[in-house]
Amino acid sequence: MTPTQKSIRIAADESGGRLDRLLAVHVAELSRTRLKALIEAGAVTVDGRTIRDPGYRVNSGAAILVAIPPAVAAKPAAEPIPLEVIYEDADIIVIDKPKGLVVHPPPETGPERWSMRSSPIAARVSRASAASDAPASCTGSTRTRPA
Repeated sequence: MTPTQKSIRIAADESGGRLDRLLAVHVAELSRTRLKALIEAGAVTVDGRTIRDPGYRVNSGAAILVAIPPAVAAKPAAEPIPLEVIYEDADIIVIDKPKGLVVHPPPETGPERWSMRSSPIAARVSRASAASDAPASCTGSTRTRPA
């Protein structure tokens, strides 16, 4: 699939604004973090020039073109993470979380980082959502809702 092109013209009252902030206003369907990544990847042009600086100041009347790639569905894969299920029924799963296991890894860690989200248990739940976002240094129980 080809990227969607979003064309924006900067108004006089927006002159001098940061590129990432202006795009956040005009391309509301994407987060500012995602827009920043697109800028840094070279997917944004201002008056025909590729701009890779999210803090670039945009002039009045500037024509901005954003190439938005098609969305790719996330496909989490189960990993052989040793987790002990303390309790499970139709509404809840209680897991003994070992020290060092990340519950919600940041996107920059990549799929190779073990986390509660990549455990086989995550495949059994519709929305593996921890009731407690304890840091990786903590141990204890984490509750999720089964599918």
